[in-house]
Amino acid sequence: MFTSIFSSQYLNQQRSFQNLIALKQPFSYVSISEAWNRISGAAISSLESEIVTIREAHNRILAKEVTSPISIPADDLTHYDGYAIRSVDTKNAHVQPVRLRVVDKAYPSQPPKVTIGDGEACYVTTGSALPRGSDTVLAVEMAARMEGDLVQVRSRIDPGEHVIPAGSDIKKGEAVISAGRTLRPQDIMVLDLLKIETVQVYKKPFVAIVSVGDELVDKAPTHSLLLSHWVQLSGGIPIDSGVAPDHVDQIKDRVEAALTRADVVITIGGCSMGEKDLVGDVIDSVGKPGLVFHGIKIKPGRVSGFGVAMNKPIVMLPGFIHSTIVGFEFLVLPLLQKMRRLHPEGAWHIITAKLAEKIQIRSFIPFKNATFVRLQLEPEGLVAYPLLGGSSFFGIVSKADGVVVGEENRTSIDKGETVSVHILPGV
Repeated sequence: MFTSIFSSQYLNQQRSFQNLIALKQPFSYVSISEAWNRISGAAISSLESEIVTIREAHNRILAKEVTSPISIPADDLTHYDGYAIRSVDTKNAHVQPVRLRVVDKAYPSQPPKVTIGDGEACYVTTGSALPRGSDTVLAVEMAARMEGDLVQVRSRIDPGEHVIPAGSDIKKGEAVISAGRTLRPQDIMVLDLLKIETVQVYKKPFVAIVSVGDELVDKAPTHSLLLSHWVQLSGGIPIDSGVAPDHVDQIKDRVEAALTRADVVITIGGCSMGEKDLVGDVIDSVGKPGLVFHGIKIKPGRVSGFGVAMNKPIVMLPGFIHSTIVGFEFLVLPLLQKMRRLHPEGAWHIITAKLAEKIQIRSFIPFKNATFVRLQLEPEGLVAYPLLGGSSFFGIVSKADGVVVGEENRTSIDKGETVSVHILPGV
């Protein structure tokens, strides 16, 4: 009986496998721009917002505009050490010196207790609040101390001199941080200054990573480890969804489970045209519209693809490490940026450098060509040194700072040419 059940399961699995193989279609490569047109047009669920403390808000995307509940400064402050006085008392001081009586002292930690009246002054230090009744500050070097508690003024002092008006920095009700801003440390500082304890931000996308391949079973996939760190650096939360062997049902189980836990699913491996490359067919089987495109016009990374199921994006990345990285750079990074309500191209950090050596392009000439480079600052400026080798070489990845992208239909990029370098996450 055991043999009978096993045989039946085996035959069913084989039929399922053969049916999927029969459905395989040749790649229909799309340009990077066309890939992004299709991704942008896909029906993908938007991320909701949540309330977090300002201590948790760094690098989060603000979902709701912040308006100030208070004015900064809250009071008129003195900008100099000196005496808070009434300007009207000095209107004729340039003709006849005026004597004022010092009735109080004020410091930033000790606000004034009195109201300044006719002929009175209050000693103040920088940052002190002006006492009621005063409207200007006589700088200490412009004052002449007399006997007792008197100070002499010999020139006219205009209203508002050496005074920082209340609300001159931030006014109560003023919009201080716009929705859509990625919160920086200086923004957190302002929120704390305004005594705002929580803010509304968009949730971080959960990103499930499914590794595919018989050779990875019972191992810790290195590709997944790398992408997990890059997802974190890109504002997402990685989920290790484990390894699926090269079997339709098990890949499908992993992808479906990942879709229930995450906002984005990334698969690594199993997306070329071999007998065991089943991921594209699985994506078509887990929900509509399924596979949106399979193949992009860049090498390495050309067998990358994109699909949608359960209103969630699925990105297929190839298994060779160079191809994995290029697919991540051009599909996953901007997708995460878009899901975080930011402009997709803002995900790319691109700088220019001089190419140290010629890059020869010998295959897939109509495609873009990606070459890993090491950057070095030299007397003539930033120089990019090509790192050449097979797309499975991990050593190249560890040395690389970025990727130079050659445009379509080029057979070489010349030594000394100014090139654009896509900086890898974390560099």
